[in-house]
Amino acid sequence: MRRFIPDPPHVRRMSGPLDNAVFPYAVGIGGAAVMAAVALLYFDGTIMYAILAVAVVDAVVTPQILKRAMT
Repeated sequence: MRRFIPDPPHVRRMSGPLDNAVFPYAVGIGGAAVMAAVALLYFDGTIMYAILAVAVVDAVVTPQILKRAMT
């Protein structure tokens, strides 16, 4: 079995996009914006409203999932 060996104190971990607090919100809103644009440009009627509802759920739920994954 492999043991976890922590980094020495003088070694800093590289930062990535998940370290930024705005990243989860940007991903959620970005995905929702793409879905809303597709819904408004290519669909009409009930399916458009269904896609817009999925976009709203995506904008709300995705940041929560990403924040949980970052911890």
